[in-house]
Amino acid sequence: MVLLSCIVFCQKKSDVKFAICNDVVGTVHMFDTGKKFVQSIQVYKQSTNLPQHLKKYEYLADNGLAEVKLKKQYGLSDSMSLQEFNIQNGISQNTPVLIEGYKFENPATHIFSDIIDEITTETLEGRKILVITTKK
Repeated sequence: MVLLSCIVFCQKKSDVKFAICNDVVGTVHMFDTGKKFVQSIQVYKQSTNLPQHLKKYEYLADNGLAEVKLKKQYGLSDSMSLQEFNIQNGISQNTPVLIEGYKFENPATHIFSDIIDEITTETLEGRKILVITTKK
């Protein structure tokens, strides 16, 4: 049963494309809906092409990875660390988080709150974890 739950929750969603803006994780969909704020988007189709400062996000690049730069007059959307999300949901702050099947091992990673559609807690390998689904 544990193996089955891992298979269900750990499956990466093939339609999710992640985007990084100022070291915060979002989705391409999020920035597509806010195009008036975007100065430029650089898409890296393969993880081998990522610049050094994006290598730490290599695990998110299965479907490519976008780097977004916002126009100067626009600030960043609200963001929070995964540690903070864990604490808010009564989970140990150092627990990994699943976002669309991608396992975020570093709970210090920040994500834009605009990407969140739903947050649930699940038991995986005997411990509670957060499972986040994104807006489509």
